[in-house]
Amino acid sequence: MSTRDPSEREQDRRRSYLAVARRLFAERGFDATSTDMIVAEVGGSKATLYKYFPTKEALVAGLITEVIDGAQRAQGGLAADALAALPLRDALTRIGRATLDAVVSAPAIGMLRLCLGEVNRFPDLARALWDHGPARSYAVFRAFLEDRRDRGELDVDDLQLASEHFLAAIAGHIQLKVAMRIAEPPPPRERDQRVAAAVATFLARYQRGAPPSPPRRRAPARRRP
Repeated sequence: MSTRDPSEREQDRRRSYLAVARRLFAERGFDATSTDMIVAEVGGSKATLYKYFPTKEALVAGLITEVIDGAQRAQGGLAADALAALPLRDALTRIGRATLDAVVSAPAIGMLRLCLGEVNRFPDLARALWDHGPARSYAVFRAFLEDRRDRGELDVDDLQLASEHFLAAIAGHIQLKVAMRIAEPPPPRERDQRVAAAVATFLARYQRGAPPSPPRRRAPARRRP
């Protein structure tokens, strides 16, 4: 007999349903994937599946939660107290790198593809992804900016606009290009460069007492975006 805790076996079964659903949704789309297909691959009965996920929409919500939880584990150093103890540039760099790693991760890209592909028929899926993903990221980052503004480090009037300036500079078009399969997730060195550039630009615009930007030099030709 197995000596494993029953709760561990239940978590394994739940993860199995999510893993199969993620693959079938990616291969077939949300509408063409039935709960019968998922049960056939995992085993057991539909009653067991419904105990964990009563609807296909609940499966998607579970996948979104899985993406968010994975990003939060990867961002272990992003607790508010830990960030508050860092110099501003270091804190922004840590936030930026964690954000970039999250948005180009395979689970996040898979969910983006699914929700955009089904947005006309199932707009609630895209809304759920937004509410549990980017909306949370913006809320957390706005709180960070507000704290740094109150400490006299930033000169920010519109917290949401400033958040968009930074987080959009981090993700840029790279998440969309990866989702469209016209680019691969960037390697570590390129990620560091992207984050450093976004942090420098943000500080030049919003850091209180930042010196004016030096005259721009003509940049060398770069590859097409």
